Amino acid sequence: MANDRIDFIIAFENGEATDEETIENFQKMIDDGSVWGLQGFYGRTAQALIDSGKCHWPEKQTYDYYGNKLPTSKAGGSK
Repeated sequence: MANDRIDFIIAFENGEATDEETIENFQKMIDDGSVWGLQGFYGRTAQALIDSGKCHWPEKQTYDYYGNKLPTSKAGGSK
């Protein structure tokens, strides 16, 4: 799995990832919270995908790099 993520990041940074691969992999990183620990560009891209409706907040609670709670998609989750 880690190798898949590294392969995706390399393809993404080289402009070789398809839109579908980008959305799928960013959603996985949003779901496990790992995207918020990467360089800021990744977090901003994840937020843009969420804002556009292509990705969504995870159901389980995740935290950003600094330990702040992030929103969830559960009804009544933090916003």
